[in-house]
Amino acid sequence: MQHDESSGARPGDAPSAHTGARGADGDLAGHAPSNTCPAICKVLRFGVDSLYLTYSGELSEVWAGILDGKKEAARSDQDRDKAKAWFSILDHQFLVGPFGRNVFRYIVQDNAYRIELGGLRAKRVPLAYCKIDSTWLLHLGVDQAVSQLGLIVSTFGQVQGAPTVARVDLCADFVTDVDLDAIHRSAWVTRARDYSAHAVNLDYSGVSIGQGGFLSARLYDKTLEIEKSGKHYMRALWQQAGWLPDQRVYRLEFQFRREVLRELGVSTFAEMQSKRGGLWAYATHSWLRLTNPNQTDTTKSRWPTHPLWETLQAVPWDESGQAERVPARKDRVPSDERLANLYIAVLSSYMAAKGLRDPLEAAESLDAMARTELDSYTSVPGVRYEEIILDKAMRKATQFNQPMPGSTDGVREAKARAYRKATGRE
Repeated sequence: MQHDESSGARPGDAPSAHTGARGADGDLAGHAPSNTCPAICKVLRFGVDSLYLTYSGELSEVWAGILDGKKEAARSDQDRDKAKAWFSILDHQFLVGPFGRNVFRYIVQDNAYRIELGGLRAKRVPLAYCKIDSTWLLHLGVDQAVSQLGLIVSTFGQVQGAPTVARVDLCADFVTDVDLDAIHRSAWVTRARDYSAHAVNLDYSGVSIGQGGFLSARLYDKTLEIEKSGKHYMRALWQQAGWLPDQRVYRLEFQFRREVLRELGVSTFAEMQSKRGGLWAYATHSWLRLTNPNQTDTTKSRWPTHPLWETLQAVPWDESGQAERVPARKDRVPSDERLANLYIAVLSSYMAAKGLRDPLEAAESLDAMARTELDSYTSVPGVRYEEIILDKAMRKATQFNQPMPGSTDGVREAKARAYRKATGRE
């Protein structure tokens, strides 16, 4: 177990200092430097970045039948069959995966929730194991996102008790004038065994501590990371907290897994919400600390805490306020920019291959070529080009959690069949 309780900090304890920020659902605005908050660090936001919940209960027979049918459709070789592997709950269009994972028989997901479901009468398997997307947590707020998830999961069967936390990641975004790349690994005082430094193009990108353990930490360049993840909405949130576009933003993130949460007295979601401050205090005081090393003292526990770390320790998780929300989509439809770039890439490649200069002429020629090529490899005689394209579009739409107009998820019909079967009418 990679954690230490020597300091006595527990999840019910509040941080000892105050940064002057405000927060709700774990979010906060920035603050000006003060005597208790050195100018070397300014916290912009903090919050719950990732959340995994487990729901106990049993899947209903009706939904077992529906999901088996959707799963079979997802495994089909035919595009039109694959396009049936979805259903709708609370305006969420969920795609059913062709396979389960580990002990879970079904996987359903959209851009907001990933839900793994146990099979019918799977006594030793939870009803559902769920992940809430980090953008959706920011969009709705943690409490509302969990409330909506609970309604969705309860549709599949009888839920027993409150949801338990399988994993939670707590994070804080900040700017600093400290050269993080210059910090030697010996300055980190921790009971974790693993330490890894990371770089992109030889430039510092962060460190990982205790990776793979029940409790782990990451300190990394968030401005660099969003260039890859595409979460550019974070810039607007940082600007509201006083961030300047030329500043690099770093994120300190702790990942708490079920095993360490239980030892710290956190099991249910409600307990996690009320003890976030204590979890953060435990992680930043007892388990990990950035210090100013004293080479004349071999007892690292006596080394003074780095001023940067003191500011991060003092994030006020117990404060409340109105959190800012970000726009988010439930579907996974590519942006118009992405679609335009794909079109331009294909059309320009065709123009180069055929020596064409007029884009309109090239588009017509490309369409004619596609029709000819389709006729040459299709094994189904009499199938029209338009039908094949529509089938593929329906399949793509399902993958994007955006079913084509006029399509149906078939849930109502499946429920009716299950009822007729149960009552002996079929």
